[in-house]
Amino acid sequence: MTNDNNNEIIRLIAGGGAIPIDQYMALCLQHESIGYYRQGNPLKNDFTTSPQQSQAFGELIGAWLLAKYQRQNCILAELGPGTGTMLADIWRVTGDKLQNTAQITLIESSETLRDIQKSRLAKLHPAPRHPPSWLNEAGELPQGALYLVANEFLDALPVRQYIADNNEWRERGVAADKNGNLNFCLLPARPPLPETKPTDGGVIELCPAAMSVVEFVARQIAEHGGAALFIDYGYETPPLRSTFSAIRRGAAVNPLLFSGDCDLSFFVDFSALRGRVAALGLPNLRCEVEEQGAFLRRHGLEARARTLEQNSPRAATAARGLADTAGLGAFRVMSLTRD
Repeated sequence: MTNDNNNEIIRLIAGGGAIPIDQYMALCLQHESIGYYRQGNPLKNDFTTSPQQSQAFGELIGAWLLAKYQRQNCILAELGPGTGTMLADIWRVTGDKLQNTAQITLIESSETLRDIQKSRLAKLHPAPRHPPSWLNEAGELPQGALYLVANEFLDALPVRQYIADNNEWRERGVAADKNGNLNFCLLPARPPLPETKPTDGGVIELCPAAMSVVEFVARQIAEHGGAALFIDYGYETPPLRSTFSAIRRGAAVNPLLFSGDCDLSFFVDFSALRGRVAALGLPNLRCEVEEQGAFLRRHGLEARARTLEQNSPRAATAARGLADTAGLGAFRVMSLTRD
């Protein structure tokens, strides 16, 4: 089963030959005309994020950011802000303190989502002194004290998938056969190769793009001040298996069947990200990782749920669901702060 986007991606791959998984992800998600995140509102039907589930998510994150705030001019940034819901919830908690000092900056590639975000942020109260701005990439953020949040952003960055085959690393790719179908294939591995010894059947996933984003943010906070949270589904011990997945209209699908019409993602390797931060040798920077449920409970989730419960038991249930370890609560939260 194919769609118009899938047929176009098949044509592009058939014309140029097999491509690695990371290039396939970039093509499917960010192609300027047929990429999933460049068409319509991808959040409308395919999945529900923590900010969509409960306002408590953004409010508690806002309280965390405010506790780290040093009363200076700063950049309040969100990577992949979706519909702007979380930033609006953060502002409800922080706006009184940040109204005159924060430059709200959103990293967003989708013009459709930018329009939705602009509409939502136009209603912020109190109104920020500086109008919000939009950039395409995290690396374009200006220098300065940075307070940043990224929820379910890193998982959609292109990942290289290395497969152990005959005691050597090869790279998983995607090829188009003579019948016009996409299939996985093995390609020569590009450096840098995994540091672990290849054991047949083992899978290692590396995400250079995520490493670059986290390194950029870490260096900026270490030099100029601020704090950051990266929140995503992921692991701290590599599972040595593929975590490549696709979601379409709320259901798991074959990632090769609905190219450009489904969300593609990998689990985030938080151990690798924490290792990269440690390797930078920034003496005043602290990096910690914990489960989302633990993080939210530690920062007042139950008290917020009880307050919501006074007017809406359903809202309280949704808030407590943010900590459910069978679902969103099992996400990981990586914090970057200055000592």
